[in-house]
Amino acid sequence: MISRLNNDVVDAQDAVNRTLVAMVTNTIHVVTVLVVMVSLEWRLALLSAIIVPLFVLVAQQLGEVFRKIARKQMEVNARMNAGMGETLNVGGALIIKLFGRHEDEVTRFGARADEVRKLGIQRASMARTFMAVLGLLTAIGTALVYGLGGWMVIRKMFTIGTIIAFGAYLTQLYAAFQSPVNAPLSSPLLW
Repeated sequence: MISRLNNDVVDAQDAVNRTLVAMVTNTIHVVTVLVVMVSLEWRLALLSAIIVPLFVLVAQQLGEVFRKIARKQMEVNARMNAGMGETLNVGGALIIKLFGRHEDEVTRFGARADEVRKLGIQRASMARTFMAVLGLLTAIGTALVYGLGGWMVIRKMFTIGTIIAFGAYLTQLYAAFQSPVNAPLSSPLLW
């Protein structure tokens, strides 16, 4: 219980200090970049914004999976820490030795540690999948914008400098959207 309370307090501090501030900052950044993009070329800005709901959809879908894994991981960590607290104090160690339960305790600890390890691997694998999907969405959005933008440059609707500037802003826009979406990967309390 003490371990879980300590972890929750640290996660809450982290969420307030880092995650919420990053979300406000990124929101301001997104609005500013979108205004500049619309002023450069509204059609490309609209095409860029079409990908944004997909970021949100992916975050919602995978967020539910992350939430379940994080909760299970916290429960297993709490059980393992409680078991260590019971068995590694002087009284617990004496009782284990007195009743010859050393092997049983090693087996029980090994099973709990194995479960913690498996959940950690599962969480890391999900995070990698999440990042790969976000990277794919970014690549699709960028390809669409450069495709339409290249066609517009060929039609002399605007200059190549405009598409280059637009591409730089597009990178900033997608990075700003990925940053708050990635924040929950490190803060289980926000899930």
